[in-house]
Amino acid sequence: MDDAISEVEKQPKTSVIVVVGRKNKETEKDEFLMNRRLRQPYFGKVATITGKVRFGETLEEAVLRELFEESRLTAKTVKLVGIYHKLRVRETETVQDVLFYRHFVTDVSGEFIDRIPFQENFWAPREDILQRNDLYDNFTLDSIDDYLAMPLNFSEDKREAQDY
Repeated sequence: MDDAISEVEKQPKTSVIVVVGRKNKETEKDEFLMNRRLRQPYFGKVATITGKVRFGETLEEAVLRELFEESRLTAKTVKLVGIYHKLRVRETETVQDVLFYRHFVTDVSGEFIDRIPFQENFWAPREDILQRNDLYDNFTLDSIDDYLAMPLNFSEDKREAQDY
């Protein structure tokens, strides 16, 4: 509520991006947990786990909850590595406004599930992921070493809405 004008304000949605990294024991390659969306919007698009932060929930709690809900994995290490502000506009109207808190997660364990009703999960090396043509429009992926050394950063992306 904006007290100055006594009007309920729209607020950006608050979400987390969960980048999960591991070392493959057989290949010794760094791998990332990815998912393919199996419903609209963005059917067939590939990215890392994302999800909304619930009212009263910390960012770390949201990361761990989303990780478990979508993969049945738990994590020991959660690091905030960036904040991303996504705005999509159509003509003069804002149709999407989301603040994403990007986290890097390691030391995962649990019984991995490769499918839930609206997405399929898979592990893949970074070089394979970056060559895909079905990634979300704003998808980026650094190396595990870069994530471990990364200071917090902030970026914004405002553009005309497509596929929303």
